[in-house]
Amino acid sequence: MVNQIPSLLEAFKRYAKEQDVEQYNKLEEVMLDGLSIPVLGDLSFLKECSVGFLSLSNCQVGAIDHPFPEGTKIERLELNSNNLADKKSLEGLGNLKDSLQELHLANNKFADLDALSPIHSLVNIRILNLIDNPVGGVEDDTQLAKATYREGLLKALPNLQALDGLDRN
Repeated sequence: MVNQIPSLLEAFKRYAKEQDVEQYNKLEEVMLDGLSIPVLGDLSFLKECSVGFLSLSNCQVGAIDHPFPEGTKIERLELNSNNLADKKSLEGLGNLKDSLQELHLANNKFADLDALSPIHSLVNIRILNLIDNPVGGVEDDTQLAKATYREGLLKALPNLQALDGLDRN
C-alpha cells in the first residue's frame, strides 16, 4: 500500500527533492503517477510554479476540491485512472481556461455529458481524452450514444482538435 500524501504541495516538494531541483516552483514537468493523493488541497502555490505538464494519473483523486489559481501555466494535465465522476469533481479547472491545451481524463467514472460541463469553459483545449469512461460509450455501445457523445463535446469545445485519440474530422 502506498502512503497517502497529505497535499499536492507536499507531493511537489518531494518530487523536487527526488529530481535534485532546489525549489519545487522551478519544476516544468511533474509526474506524480501512482501516489496516493486523494485530496489535492490548496492549489494556490501553483501560481508561482513553472510547471507546464502535470500528471496525476492513478492517484485516487476524487475531486479537484480547490480551484487552480488564475495565472497557472499548466498546458497539459493528466488525471487518468482516478475517481472523478461528476461536474463538482471538475469545477476547480475553470481558471486553467487560458493555459490548458490537453486534458486527459481516461478511465474515470463520468457517466453523462452534464458531468463534463465544467470543461466547456476551457476554450483553448485542443486534445481531450475520455476513453474508458461510461459517458464515452463503453457501457452503452450503440452508435447513437457514441455519436451524441462525440457531437456534444465537439460542439461545446470548438477548438478541440482531437477527442479520444481521433481527429475532429
